[in-house]
Amino acid sequence: MPSIDPSVITHRLNECPSSKLVRQKKRVFAPKRDSAIKDEVQKLMVAKFIREVYYPDWLANVVMFKKANGYNQIRMDEADQEKTSFVTSQGLFCYKVMPFGLKNAGATYQRLVNHMFRPQIGRNVEVYVDDMLVKSQDEGRHLDDLQETFETLRQYHMKLNPSKCAFGVSSGKFLGFMVSHRGIEANPDKIQAILDMKPPQNTKEIQSLTGRVAALNRFVSKATDKCLPFFKYQATNNEVEYEALLKGLELAKSVEAKSICVMGDSQLIMGQVNGMYEAKEERMKKYLGRVMRLVKRFENADFIQIPREENMEADTIAKEVSADESLKKSDEVQYMPSIDVLEVQQVDNRENWMTPIISYLKDGRLPEEKDEARKVRVRSARYVLMNEVLYKRGFSQPYLRCLASDEANYVLREVHEGACGNHSRARSLVHKVVRAGYYWPNMQADAKAYVKVCDQCQRFSNVPRQPSEYLTPMVASWPFAQWGLDILGPFPLGVRQMKFLVVGIDYFTKWVEAEPLANITQQNVKNFVWKNIGDDVSRQG
Repeated sequence: MPSIDPSVITHRLNECPSSKLVRQKKRVFAPKRDSAIKDEVQKLMVAKFIREVYYPDWLANVVMFKKANGYNQIRMDEADQEKTSFVTSQGLFCYKVMPFGLKNAGATYQRLVNHMFRPQIGRNVEVYVDDMLVKSQDEGRHLDDLQETFETLRQYHMKLNPSKCAFGVSSGKFLGFMVSHRGIEANPDKIQAILDMKPPQNTKEIQSLTGRVAALNRFVSKATDKCLPFFKYQATNNEVEYEALLKGLELAKSVEAKSICVMGDSQLIMGQVNGMYEAKEERMKKYLGRVMRLVKRFENADFIQIPREENMEADTIAKEVSADESLKKSDEVQYMPSIDVLEVQQVDNRENWMTPIISYLKDGRLPEEKDEARKVRVRSARYVLMNEVLYKRGFSQPYLRCLASDEANYVLREVHEGACGNHSRARSLVHKVVRAGYYWPNMQADAKAYVKVCDQCQRFSNVPRQPSEYLTPMVASWPFAQWGLDILGPFPLGVRQMKFLVVGIDYFTKWVEAEPLANITQQNVKNFVWKNIGDDVSRQG
């Protein structure tokens, strides 16, 4: 088989000069495997891919694996050929061309194709190792692009495997992705598990899905938003009316409206907002509270209930949108109730740790003290102000929303013991808060303090078996060298008015001496020591 000209490229082995030479002993294979090795060696010899050697410094046994065909058009450098020597029952051989299994073989192949297709890469050719793709803007130019590519292959004497070539395709797999006129798309075979995934049915499944989404946050942009279809919910008519009202108020605020007049045909919703009706259900209370918080952002807001027949314009628009199933890119599909989405409001009327940073980023104001001004200037480099909201920059993560103390407590409570909380410890709790997209300076200390006072964590956490203080070891070198004395009592009166007990214990042998006493005096204790402990010591020498 023709090979690439060695003046273009050869494969070199990056050997450390201090490496120890390895010469493996010949391995004995089963007859069936040995016959397969013999046939393969014969094929390689006929193709002139290997040659026989006699006294190599490096020697390895054969490793068998299934490979339909291979690329053997890059020659080994003559100085490194004998370093690929292997032993078989037919003798010792080494490779004249680049074999499989070398760690830097892929890099050598990539350098070759980069050199060959340098004028075409990015224009009409994309190539990665042995995967080549010829692309064209239209069918008329495709034959010219193919002719240019084949001329390059002939120039460098490179051969292709016809069984792996496909021509004139409008779409196909390249590096595991589907490439077509629409662009690069995911391979359906590799994402079938995600396509077949069902929405979560209970709290445990929601927690499991949330953990998977958090793990993908670093690799998928806006992973949480893209996974919202998994959290589809069934809403009642009143909830839909409240959702429409909330979206209308948010839209009015986004265009900086100061006064609004809201007209709706829902007697219940308009009555609850105006205070005429009481919201008794828990979800209705949450919706009403969220609406009233938005209303406070306007200087004047009026809510008027009108008959349904007078609200025909809004109904006509809603029906037209419902009939058009195709959604534009600007359309927003909401999969979760607004009251279930974590709501964090930035506090503006009270000073907190963000105040000096916001003042510097917004107006360029710094504290009067020189040292404090320098600190604020340095700290502000790590933050950015967007739409009056402060965010912290990150090295390998998206911007983190900065929170005040009351907002931080709310986020800690929701993440630790909310709907998807699992009462994790402080370190894990901080990681979850960061993955959720929030930050404040003392979040580590706050998380420790919150977990420490959590009632359920204290009730159901593992009971520590470690002693409250360090144990003090008492070591005795030999028997009766060290004794411990203690006095017990008073006990109920016994014979001869005895009500106390003096006890002595040897630390080494655990030998016990005890004697009852009527009174605890210095002389009585001395007598006990000389009578009991002194005799034991003298008996033992």
